[in-house]
Parts: sequence; C-alpha cells; structure tokens
Amino acid sequence: MKKTAILAWGLMAALAGSLAFAQDTELRAKVEAFYQKLDRATETENLDEFMSCFTPDYMEVWAGPNRAQLKAIIEKNNTDLENISARREFKNITRAGKYIQVVSRVAIKADKAGGGKHEMNLDEVQFLVPDGDSFKIQSRANAKPEAYKNFQGNTCTDDTAGIQFSVPEGWVLVPGAHPYMRGVTFMLAPDGTSAAMFGYLELPSNVGAKEALEGDDAVCKTVAKNFEIFQAGEYPVGDLKGYESITRFTIPQDDRDRKRWRVYFSAGGLLITFNFDAIPAERWDGLKPDFETILASFSMTPESQKDAASQVRAQTAKGEVAGRIYSNDELGCQIAAPKDWTLKTSTLGPQFIFSVDITPPAGQSIIRFLAVDTQGQGSLEQFIQGDRDALKMISKDAELGEIQDLELAGYPAKMHVSRFAIEGMGDIKRQAAYILVKNTLYCIVCDAKPAAEFDTMEPRFDEVIQSFTIN
Repeated sequence: MKKTAILAWGLMAALAGSLAFAQDTELRAKVEAFYQKLDRATETENLDEFMSCFTPDYMEVWAGPNRAQLKAIIEKNNTDLENISARREFKNITRAGKYIQVVSRVAIKADKAGGGKHEMNLDEVQFLVPDGDSFKIQSRANAKPEAYKNFQGNTCTDDTAGIQFSVPEGWVLVPGAHPYMRGVTFMLAPDGTSAAMFGYLELPSNVGAKEALEGDDAVCKTVAKNFEIFQAGEYPVGDLKGYESITRFTIPQDDRDRKRWRVYFSAGGLLITFNFDAIPAERWDGLKPDFETILASFSMTPESQKDAASQVRAQTAKGEVAGRIYSNDELGCQIAAPKDWTLKTSTLGPQFIFSVDITPPAGQSIIRFLAVDTQGQGSLEQFIQGDRDALKMISKDAELGEIQDLELAGYPAKMHVSRFAIEGMGDIKRQAAYILVKNTLYCIVCDAKPAAEFDTMEPRFDEVIQSFTIN
C-alpha cells in the first residue's frame, strides 16, 4: 500500500471518529435537555408536563404500571409530598435497537405533607423513542449500572451459572430483579411492550420443572383475570427435558391482555425459566418466531450441566454449615437441624440475605430458614399479615390459623399455622415463625407435604424453631 493511501485511510478514520464523537455529544445534549424537562415537571408538580414525557402505550418492562397507573401514582405523590427536588446522575446513554437507552441514578428528596422527610435513591434504565426534536419514554425498569456486566451486544452470559443466550436484532437486554430468582434478565421487544424474562433458582429436591410450571400457572389463574390455557406438556430445550404452557390472561397492573409462553427445565440442580409475553396478545403470531429464536440460543457449559447449583451456591451463599448447624457470623444467628436431617444453604433471589434448606431423611416436607433486609420498612405484624394475604391470594381454599405471640432467642416473635393447596405443588400445611431483629426479618418456614404429615412433623418443626439463637 502506498504511503499516501495509508495517510488517507488514517485521515478517514480520524474523521469518522470525530463524527461519531460529535453525534454522541449531540445525542447526550438532547437527552439531558429532555430530562431537565422531566425533572422540572417533577419538582413543580406539573402533572400534565410530566405525563407529556411518556408515550401513550408506555408501560414498565415486563409487568409494571402502564401510563394511566403511572399518572395515578404521580398524582398521589403530588398530594402527599411538598418541596420536591430531583437530582439525576447519568451513568450511560447509548443507542439500543430503535431506543435510546438511558441508565441513571435519580435522588428525590421532599417534605411529607403531614410532617417528616421523604428520600428515595433510584437506579433505573429508561428507553426513549424520538418525538420530533425531543423524546418520549416508552418503557423503564429498575436497573443498577453494574448489572450490565453480563451483557455483550445481544448476548447475555452468566458466568456464575455457566449459562448463555441471545436475543434477535431489535430486542434489548435489560437487567432484572425477582424476589426468588437469580440471574434475572428482561428482554424488551421492538414493539416496546412485549417482553421476555429469564431466571433460575435452586429448588428443593421435592419440586421439579413440571411441578414448578404447573404451580406458577395455578397462581396466575388465581390472581389474573380472564385466564385461559391453550397448551401444556413436555417441551425439550436442546438435550434437556422441559415443560411448556401457553396461556392468555390480564394482570391487575395492566388492562391489556397478554399471551404467555412458559418454558421451564432443570439442569445442574437449577430450575431454569423462560417466560415470553406478547402484549397485547394479538401480537403473538408475529413474536413467536423471536421467542423460539431466544430459547434456541440457550446454552450451558458441560460443568454447569453437572452441578450449576453448587457453582452458584459457592459464589452467593452466606454463612457456614457445620454438620447439622448453620451459623452466620455477620448477623450473629444460628439454627440447628434435627438428628438425621440434612441442612444446606440454598440460592434464592437477592431479596434474601441467606436461605437455608432443612430436609428430613425421607419425604417431601421441608423447613426453610430465611433472612431478609427490610431496610427499616414495615413491622413484624405487617410482614406476617403480608404473607397471610399472599396465601389467600394464591390459594382460594387457604385455611389460616390465629397469629400467636411467642419469644425466640429473647426477641418477640409471631407464628401462625396455615393450610393451602396449589396445583402442581399439592396440599401443604405450614408452620411459620417470624422474628424481627433491628432491620433483619428472620423467617422459619416449616412445610409438611402432604399436609397429612403435619402431626408427625410438628415436633421436629418446633425443635428447629426453638434452636434459633442470635447474639
């Protein structure tokens, strides 16, 4: 190559780089101007100006509020709060498919109308679409900037579980969160409302993929409206045995119906879940090929297929297990399993500081010892009542016993016994104890499965509950 050609190529590359930088700078300036308008509307409590920043079919990724519900939330905030200030720190502004993806941290401070202070720090991602010389928000989700480390282009790689999958062009990967699952990733479709969700968790040995899928569909049938099921049965994912269901329903948070394809399968001791939603349901036929493409892209390393649960547990579990005793030095708590029972840490979602499974030598009953950081939100009474309300929601025939007051490890505690049935999970009788120490809620959840075994299991349940200690 001639020297002049080399110089010409270098000049072209420099010009291209300068042009890209100028475009990025212009884009950032336009995005910042848009958010100045949004945050000004927040501070001045100008509801019309605030809502003008959102598209008519706005909704949060997967299952959050739609535009009408967002308006109701902001109206309530404007009534309850005064002297609102909003400060936004941009973490990343990039193009993602047809969207402008904006990752930021917003700090909101205000005075409560009845006295006191309100503060909220929120990490979020919002997806903007062009609107003349400005933008509108099509969708959003809570998302910490560090959660993007698993994404490279259209591919999500979870090294902890040895899992990888990809989305088609035009789709966007979004970090997600779920109280019970790990590795949660949302996938936003090009239409701005349809989406998919991936996640995994370690389940006790008495529950498999089929039971979990049937249980989730049963809960959905109970809490959703206009529930229909079209298809259910086995569905292989590569060489792995899986199960699928196709349903249609409307959820309380949104008045649009959705058609959902669930595919659950087990590998390496993990339950792995994909949920694909066409929103509204009429878009199903156009989206199904993309759903199938995402599922077909799933892969798992040979090592993870053998024992992914141990890999995840090694990186996420907290505390120590010594024989039949679990202890957590950070929190100063301890619990013990009965003789001949098995005790091990397990992996639930990031909502839990830790989770411990305690199982008998035979049968399907289980005790789970859990700790949750409440962040100072809620009382012991509110937490136990919330769980009781949830049982009534997911099981129409739930029988709830009286709440009992007791003392555990020198702290006030509450306990209740309930009986409920969930399709796919069977008939369960539960004895659950709750202890709130500072801002940590400890839950000892004892499930007799089937419920007829409760009388036999109750002495062992009591033994475990009474073994709880805390420094």
